[in-house]
Amino acid sequence: MAIATHIVIGIRKAFAQKMQNDKRLAELAELIAAGGGTYVQAQEYAELAAAALSQAILEYVTVETVPEITLELAEAILKPTLKTGFESIEAISRAVQQNLNAAAGIGLKAVGVRQNIDRVQGLCTAVSGYEETADALWIFGEPIKTYMRTIPADVLKANVAFQGQAGLAPMIVRKNVGKCCDYCDRLAGSYQYPAVDSDVYRRHDRCRCTVDYMPGDGRVQNVHSKRWSDLR
Repeated sequence: MAIATHIVIGIRKAFAQKMQNDKRLAELAELIAAGGGTYVQAQEYAELAAAALSQAILEYVTVETVPEITLELAEAILKPTLKTGFESIEAISRAVQQNLNAAAGIGLKAVGVRQNIDRVQGLCTAVSGYEETADALWIFGEPIKTYMRTIPADVLKANVAFQGQAGLAPMIVRKNVGKCCDYCDRLAGSYQYPAVDSDVYRRHDRCRCTVDYMPGDGRVQNVHSKRWSDLR
């Protein structure tokens, strides 16, 4: 499908340019590459990357370029572009977990995650469900960003389970950000493996709640100083 190929190439180039021009993204990448960072920084990276990808998509998917978005066309455009965004955020999140493991003296390799294909397919189906392209463009905004925001939590979830199965007792803390809904208020708190509800990792549209990691040896890392101290 020639039109899809042209659009995907344009989106990828625009996304790469936006990522390259964002000074904060460069700072975060440099910090993490140097062995620092926490999931707070991974989440910030995801937020910025999500915004960049959403903007890039909306620059190339317009009423003029795509008069009608069929399911086939939606899949041809979104699957490769969302994969590009996923790979960027997943790699950063996995690097953060590896840094945290090293800082806590945990001799385990950080594990990665696979892209959630079902969610991607859901977005493709949603986009193609509109008769008019103009009515579908909103999905390339907040829904795409929300999908991207979930990636650091997916990596954290996988590593908490991996460490728990290895005999450690990792903890996560979910904190509200801003004025939250009842759903997020209910989930705020501390959880220790294996008593971690899957909902703790989830987020709805526009949700900015944070999910932080604590190693399973009774210590917690201060997000700002990067120092470890006793949890008790």
